[in-house]
Amino acid sequence: MASSSNDERQSVVHVENSILVRLSGDDKSSNYSLWKSQMIKLIRNRGFYPIIDPSMPHPTLPPDENFKGMRPKTLHKYLPLHRATIKHDWEKASRIFREDGNAIKAKITPDLETVLHVAVSLGKSKEAIDFLRDLVGLISDNELLELQDRNGYNPLHYAAETGNTEAARILVEKHPDLVYRAAKGGKYPVHMAAIGHRDTLKYLINHTSADVMPNPYYGGSGVRLLNTVIDAGIFEVQKHKSFLKSHASLCKVLEKLVPCFVEIHRKQVVHEQALELVECLCENMESLSRQEASRIYMRALLLAAKLGIHEVVKAIVSTFPSSIRSCDYKTQQYTFHLAVKYRNEQVFNLIHQPGYLKHEFADLEDSSGDTILHLAARLAPTHKLDLVSGAAMQMQREIQWYKEVEKVVPLYARERKNYAGKTPKMVFIEEHTKLKAEGEKWMKDAANSCIITATLIATVVFASVIAVPGGIESNTGFPLLYNKISFKIFALSDSASLCTSVTSILMFLSITTSRYAEEDFLHALPKRLILGLISLFFSILFLIAAFSAALYLMFGQMRFASLVAIAAFAFLPMTSFVLLQFPLLVGLISSTYGRGIFRKQNNKPFR
Repeated sequence: MASSSNDERQSVVHVENSILVRLSGDDKSSNYSLWKSQMIKLIRNRGFYPIIDPSMPHPTLPPDENFKGMRPKTLHKYLPLHRATIKHDWEKASRIFREDGNAIKAKITPDLETVLHVAVSLGKSKEAIDFLRDLVGLISDNELLELQDRNGYNPLHYAAETGNTEAARILVEKHPDLVYRAAKGGKYPVHMAAIGHRDTLKYLINHTSADVMPNPYYGGSGVRLLNTVIDAGIFEVQKHKSFLKSHASLCKVLEKLVPCFVEIHRKQVVHEQALELVECLCENMESLSRQEASRIYMRALLLAAKLGIHEVVKAIVSTFPSSIRSCDYKTQQYTFHLAVKYRNEQVFNLIHQPGYLKHEFADLEDSSGDTILHLAARLAPTHKLDLVSGAAMQMQREIQWYKEVEKVVPLYARERKNYAGKTPKMVFIEEHTKLKAEGEKWMKDAANSCIITATLIATVVFASVIAVPGGIESNTGFPLLYNKISFKIFALSDSASLCTSVTSILMFLSITTSRYAEEDFLHALPKRLILGLISLFFSILFLIAAFSAALYLMFGQMRFASLVAIAAFAFLPMTSFVLLQFPLLVGLISSTYGRGIFRKQNNKPFR
């Protein structure tokens, strides 16, 4: 059984049951004596000496290495019982119990474990459960409550730690008060199950009432319990309101729960359970005074705004409307200051709700004299920039943020200087100099590559007009295959490909010759790139159509199979283009012409 530790939420390993020294392989090495001492302790602690060789004498350890509270003679006396328990040999074990009335509550391991402790920890097999059930039947209620190991763990602690739900059920049915017996350090069985044994935890919670005192839900024990289940990702505890009885625990728990949303946001079911837990915490805080509630939710709310967990912000603000004015006193930044600073648009969107005091935060200054517009002018965190591909689109996103925040800032505050003497516009230009240069390079590289492609297409389709498929009449110069439908398809596709490729060239040329001011990245440059990519796409499409028509004219001979084969191969380059360039095109169209990232969450104000 694991001993106690400073970290109540982590599994702990016995030093006495571990080899912490790597042997060098030489009896004369300096670490051999330490390794030998630890190996002797390990063999002796687990009762392996008689199993390895019954004739071997027990080694003599230094006085400070002797087992605490345990005599070697006692271990040797109950070794047959220990063996029988490990082998699930009930016939032999029951015979020992009949011969020795004290055997059932005797300490049979160096950790002062009884036979019941050992039986519970042996697993969930049918043989182990049957042995345990027979063993529990021999123990009286009073004896069961008295069975503890060196750390004060009763057998139910062992069942909870190993996730042995069936063993826990047998023990609780025998004596329900076991769930209220704490070990050293105030650890209850439910704490052990909360490490990650979901089914066992549910069972113990259902059989542990908050009305019995003491219980694991109250005070520091409740904080520890909620911290543990949150670390383990078990969020169904909102169904057990007993967890939330202690108001003193809510502050630490709510603050700890907020970062969990970052990890579990993609897991919808678990995400909903975590949100329900936050809502339950808020409901339990309603009975508190404003000062007490503020002390609990303020840090959690600011952390949620910083991390972009808009569900938590909404849940807290819906319950406590005045919480929207929560402020980080060190930086003098409010909730929406943090949302803008860390580019969390879903939290910022809450400011757009009808009737909300959006201007209340618009001209407030932080400890550096920065308004919310100054914060929007600063470069976004790297992980937020990486959400969009390409420096040009990143620059566009930054300008969108600046423009959106500027809408809620009064005119008189838009040119306000911070303590460094800089206006928001000056801060934006200074902070985005490098990103602007990278965006310009990205745009020009993309345009130059596309110009080459479009030029090649224009050259090919122009030449194909001169050398038409099937030739021309020597006297009139009229195409010989003019009356065929496939020739008309060729002619139309060739003309369309030439026009669209030239259009594409002009669009990309305008990109390379642009002035590249900050404002150009918002609409002008993205629009040109979108038109250039679309026209390039159609020029390739018409080129393939013209080529396919010409190929069919020359070799098709009116065979349907040939037409199918040509069409199938023609789709290959188009598919490649779509797979490689379509995501970029969709992203550009969405960010330039779409609804964007700034949307109203709902039409109902919080207050």
